[in-house]
Amino acid sequence: MALTVRNIVKRYESCGELVLNNLNLNVAVGEIYGLLGASGCGKTTLLSCIVGLREVDAGEIIVFGKLKKKQGSLANLCGWMPQEIALLGILTIREVFEYFGSIYAMKPTHVQERIEFLSSFLNLPSINSGVRNLSGGQMRRVSLAVAMIHDPPVLILDEPTVGLDPLLRQKIWEYLTQISRQHAKTIIISTHYIEETSRCDKLGLMRRGKLLVEDIPQNILSQCNSTSLEEACSKLCHMDECALNATKWEEFRSSRTFQHATLRNNDSIPPLEVKIDNYRAILGVIVKTWHRRRRDFRFLFAQVIIPIILIVSFETIVGPTPKGTRIGLISNGNGNTSTALCTVNTSLSNNCLENTGICDFLKLFDDNEFDWVATDSHEDAMRNVQLGNTLGFLEFSHNFADHMRLRILHRIFSDNETILGSNISVKMDASNSIRTTQIYEMLIQKYYEFIENAVVACDIDKSRVRLPLKFGAIYGRIDSEFISFIEPGVMIIFIFILQALTHSRTHASGVLWTLDRSEGLEDRDYAAGVTLMHKIVGNAFTNSIQGLMQIGIFLSLFCGVYGMEISGSMATVILFAYVSSMSGTAYGWMIATYWDGIIETIMIIKCSAIIQSFSSGMAWPTETIPWTYRQLCNYLLPTTFQVDAFRSICLKGWSVTHPNVVRGFITAMCWIVLSIIICFRADRRKHK
Repeated sequence: MALTVRNIVKRYESCGELVLNNLNLNVAVGEIYGLLGASGCGKTTLLSCIVGLREVDAGEIIVFGKLKKKQGSLANLCGWMPQEIALLGILTIREVFEYFGSIYAMKPTHVQERIEFLSSFLNLPSINSGVRNLSGGQMRRVSLAVAMIHDPPVLILDEPTVGLDPLLRQKIWEYLTQISRQHAKTIIISTHYIEETSRCDKLGLMRRGKLLVEDIPQNILSQCNSTSLEEACSKLCHMDECALNATKWEEFRSSRTFQHATLRNNDSIPPLEVKIDNYRAILGVIVKTWHRRRRDFRFLFAQVIIPIILIVSFETIVGPTPKGTRIGLISNGNGNTSTALCTVNTSLSNNCLENTGICDFLKLFDDNEFDWVATDSHEDAMRNVQLGNTLGFLEFSHNFADHMRLRILHRIFSDNETILGSNISVKMDASNSIRTTQIYEMLIQKYYEFIENAVVACDIDKSRVRLPLKFGAIYGRIDSEFISFIEPGVMIIFIFILQALTHSRTHASGVLWTLDRSEGLEDRDYAAGVTLMHKIVGNAFTNSIQGLMQIGIFLSLFCGVYGMEISGSMATVILFAYVSSMSGTAYGWMIATYWDGIIETIMIIKCSAIIQSFSSGMAWPTETIPWTYRQLCNYLLPTTFQVDAFRSICLKGWSVTHPNVVRGFITAMCWIVLSIIICFRADRRKHK
């Protein structure tokens, strides 16, 4: 026997109805076996179990005398054509054939011979045509050709002739009959067309997960006293309807003992060896991914354009000091203080006590820093703020310059009138806290500079008007901007999320896997012998190239264009960014293996990106987070320690031997290993 199925039982839920109920089936070598039954009777599930896509809950499947113990074990022994088209539309017909030829470890010359034969036999369009440009019937013919490309000893075809021209259908049946007779090919066909099954050597009728009858068509007609197979099948189904309902799972398990199927001596045949060339399978995955990405503009957009947009947007919007903010100015009779009189062409006086006026203070600001709005009264300035015309205002007291001179002369002996008269009243719209804080810091800095200029002109040491605090930087610079703190974290978060998402269908490896599963591509690859390990190794190679390319884009823009500080070794920076990108890739794989829907996969990754952006210390120190939540962020988010380590490399110059950097590397590697382990567990669960 080519195939023996003994007492197999299959259910999809622990307490659900049986999909396959104690089913037995025998297919001889060189036999065309027709599997007939209505939709939902279990035909596709049975075929999936035979080719290795699903595990049976009980029973045995023996292929060419060898007990099938694991999924995907048929590989090159079987040509599998599923109900779905299950072909990657971005590839050409030739590339599809070459991909499966590589998986089946075929020689290039043999692949070319089979391409020429199948193209002629199935009347395929030009082999350089894109699959997505074909009609539905043409796609089914290509799908059938893929199942036959390696000339397997067993063909398992699920609804192969649906939607095909009657003449082509006739031609296909003639060819199947020929190879079964002359080359001893075993063929199992699932079909809805009852009249087609008359061409089969043996017919099996399925209903409710059981095989009602298994015999040659002539015997079935004779036993049912019918003139047509349609009439005979109708009678058999009616008889089954009158029988008792299917036994429940618990009763079935307790009342039966499953026997190991044994082959009779006259059925014995030498077992055929399964051949899986791991190198060729991985190479096939790499080549397919390469074709996929070079042809689809969305990949280029995701890999190159999106990183550029993100970096330019971030650097343009976040960090730079706002320019042209409208600030009111109340001089209270100190003269015309509009910018027309305080132009950049007027030099500051170097004479003692002659550089204490309002214009001397305003001259310290760049022309585009503020747009000064001269106002006559306190009420007008308040009205402008309330109307949204200005963000705040500065009010100088009457005779401000004179009071400043007296305060410099009298110093600690100044009276209250002098002190109050030399003050500058600043009132702001504090609802815009970030902008208000920036303006406060700028005004304080300029005021200190204003005072220093005044005392230096009088030969007074400017240290006397400075705060008695002297700040120095151990790492970084005292005058560094807030954006220098954010940039390393942003780079790691962007790389991690882009690798998790943008191999997908805008496009990330994670979402691509989900897309392949929803379109049947994953199952077809799996039946051909492509395991999860092949996918991981092949995708790791292509994603490494993409990750290094994105790292180059990030470093070129951040460092080359926007001047991001890199104090540590550039080799360490690139190495860490690469490891982080691969942890993002593995993270995307993990999510994709657990969720089947594309939308769910994208939403989960995006929600994860939002959480990590706020909680990983990218833009705000994790020390400000409450202790309990901080521990969750540190140990449950993959990027928290990575962001801290990368920032330490960039801003502190720490090497790979520093504990903080080591912790970042370990975190990334642990997430890679953990994600891959979860991938294998999820993959195992999906094929049960």
